[in-house]
Amino acid sequence: MTRIAALLAGFAGAALLVAADVPAGKELTNSIGMKLVRIEAGEFLMGTGAEPPKTRDEWKDRDYDEAPAHTVKITRPFFLGSTEVTNAQYEQFDTEHRKYRGKKGASNADDEPVTFVTWQQAVDFCQWLSKKEGRPYRLPTEAEWEYACRAGTTTPYHTGDTITANQANLGVSPDNQPQRTVAVGSYPANPWGLFDMHGNVAEWCHDWYGPYEAGEQSDPVGRVDGYARVVRGWSWLVPARREALRYARSANRSGHLPEDANPYTGFRVVLGEMPATKPLPVVQAAYQKGVKQTAAAPDGPEATKPYFVSFVKAGKCRLRSGTGGVASGRCGIGT
Repeated sequence: MTRIAALLAGFAGAALLVAADVPAGKELTNSIGMKLVRIEAGEFLMGTGAEPPKTRDEWKDRDYDEAPAHTVKITRPFFLGSTEVTNAQYEQFDTEHRKYRGKKGASNADDEPVTFVTWQQAVDFCQWLSKKEGRPYRLPTEAEWEYACRAGTTTPYHTGDTITANQANLGVSPDNQPQRTVAVGSYPANPWGLFDMHGNVAEWCHDWYGPYEAGEQSDPVGRVDGYARVVRGWSWLVPARREALRYARSANRSGHLPEDANPYTGFRVVLGEMPATKPLPVVQAAYQKGVKQTAAAPDGPEATKPYFVSFVKAGKCRLRSGTGGVASGRCGIGT
């Protein structure tokens, strides 16, 4: 079986893991004390902009991978965790994880969001919970996540055009003091009753990271394969530039290597069958074309052109210029 065939088989298997119906009602509390709220079917405009930004001012407002904005229909209701999965909840699945509490100063208390989990560990938790309850738990698709985050809003944040330290944990307290993770639900919920969709910790989604397709879509599930998984929502990690709070916008996207486990990424869960939508084929992004896996010469392949050096913190990479300058770019892995 080819890798892609195996992925498709696994994709279908995950959708059929549990055949139980999603409960009725507006909210529920499951067997491990996790509260979930019902997200009704509907449609929204996913992403920002008809095309990637071209000017410095446009780059301050949005990123290239948010375009083209496109209409997405969510055809079936689902339940979504009202908060991110906490340490206490996750450790009912993996008691050994307790050793990571407080590592690098983050996520120490029972009611703080779990961190230092890889994408696969988040998936494994969902599968454990599915088996435990006989219900279909999983990670949200990227489209479900943005739809739920927006909660009917069309502004950059569900709070409007701006967001403040009183509305989300974006790394500083209301009195401008540094902070790390805080207890889930410490800030006001969005109109769906979901907490911390902006900030606290970033959240793993189901999808492989890849460019958007233009045109209306129903229940998209991302690409069939890739090298990074989608992460949404930003976190307590304070950006180097203050205008970079835009990373917490409803439309902003990041991609992390699925093996990455860090102090600023966690997840929340969906209760509901996986959409049966066929994933999109892999498309090689512009920054991947012509990339060679061999080491570059010390002076660069061409003295007048920037070239890739290495990955650094927060998914960024460094580009070294043959003329002596240094530039920083996302390289499609997040910001």
